Amino acid sequence: MHVDRVAFEAYNEGGDLVQQIEAYRRRYGCYPAVEQADKIYRSRANRRFCTEKNIRLSGPALGRPRAAERVREEQKQILRDERERVEVEGGVGELKRRYSWDQIRAHLVSTAITWICLSVIAHNLEKAYRAFLSFFYFVPETLILDLANSFSVSLTYYCQN
Repeated sequence: MHVDRVAFEAYNEGGDLVQQIEAYRRRYGCYPAVEQADKIYRSRANRRFCTEKNIRLSGPALGRPRAAERVREEQKQILRDERERVEVEGGVGELKRRYSWDQIRAHLVSTAITWICLSVIAHNLEKAYRAFLSFFYFVPETLILDLANSFSVSLTYYCQN
């Protein structure tokens, strides 16, 4: 999770999609294949930008409904996109619950931004830690013991020479 924009005034965030996609391109070196966004981001201008950059914008198309068999395929794709998008929304909810995003009471803007960024860092570290632990949970114990034995053998070799 990344913090690209922090604003304390009310605004329509639907205009941020282009900047977020460009930030993604700067960060990873390419445009995303799919953009899974809320309804507020599915404006005509954002759809046009995504079409120009060959990015599939999730959600139903504008205009009249299509043929019944294509509608079923599109509905399945929309459902898959929605399931993936809900995971991101859950991350924001976790930041609010576990890292007190909904209770930031800083008086200075810089302090509030620091609080927000530190909670995102803590969230990312915890997520990486969980992934690290799950790796060792699913790796067979014999493989871990073999790795540990080979590591200790190589250490004794270097210590003796």
